[in-house]
Amino acid sequence: MESTDHRLYDSLNRMIETVTTPESSNIEEISYDDVQEELTVTFRKSGQYAYEAVPAFVWRDFSAAPSKGQFLNELIKPNYLARRL
Repeated sequence: MESTDHRLYDSLNRMIETVTTPESSNIEEISYDDVQEELTVTFRKSGQYAYEAVPAFVWRDFSAAPSKGQFLNELIKPNYLARRL
């Protein structure tokens, strides 16, 4: 299965880009709010987490990474503050 990309606009006309990740055993979906610079990760078993102040270039690299879990564990979790949603 391949990742699928979606671009949605919220009520404030902010673009929210979403990528479903059927190839990942742990991550169901990732999304990015380009105005807030907030990355949201939906895990298959443990819910959703938002990572703050994530630059757009990190989002682009993450959404294109062949292993979302490895990218998350090595480059996002150690560098960006997270909160459970």
